[in-house]
Amino acid sequence: MKKKIYRNFLEIKSIKFLKEKIKPHNDLEIEKLETENFQINKFFYKNIGKSYRWIDRLVWNDTKWMDYTNNSNLEILSSDEKSKLKDDIDSTIEELDTIINNLK
Repeated sequence: MKKKIYRNFLEIKSIKFLKEKIKPHNDLEIEKLETENFQINKFFYKNIGKSYRWIDRLVWNDTKWMDYTNNSNLEILSSDEKSKLKDDIDSTIEELDTIINNLK
């Protein structure tokens, strides 16, 4: 069975096109995540992408992910309630590092 997949990108090329919005509630935080660790992008792509059938980058090796995240134009913004997401990501990265180190 074939399923039609729609893919959208958000790209803001100039700050003049940015429209400010009021936060829906005070517990919501938006923060810029550091892109130095490519594992964050890989984590988001695999976990969020499952629901949307993102598959084209699943074959990327770590070098390809590092090249992608080293792009100076790339910024990762995250929204979360009460900063739980950052803790989850940090924990996941630590677990991945441990697994990788144990494989060496």
